[in-house]
Amino acid sequence: HTRQGVCVGLAEVIASSSKEQIIKFLNILVKVVQDALCDENDQVRTMATQCFQSLFQVVGTRTLDEVVPALLVSMESEDDVTKTRALNGVTGILSVRSRELLPYIIPRVLKAPLTVS
Repeated sequence: HTRQGVCVGLAEVIASSSKEQIIKFLNILVKVVQDALCDENDQVRTMATQCFQSLFQVVGTRTLDEVVPALLVSMESEDDVTKTRALNGVTGILSVRSRELLPYIIPRVLKAPLTVS
């Protein structure tokens, strides 16, 4: 429950901080949110979506630019565990920000050559 508690606290810190304060530590926050979105524990991932939501409310669409590309790269991994965790992360973001994420993600996903299996 420690990782879940960290997400709860982080969401509160983000929500109560100024945009300037968040931007100053954005690289660190992004990494923590990415890791939590891809956590093996469903409850941690659920709380991580709240962190993402808080970050989005403070920083806006830059949050997508910072968090999503790494998840998309991980979805192409050879490792099934990494792939699944990244997919869980993207799914979590879709659950709270589908309107913003879909226009962002669709062109990037369709850019890769499509093959019929």
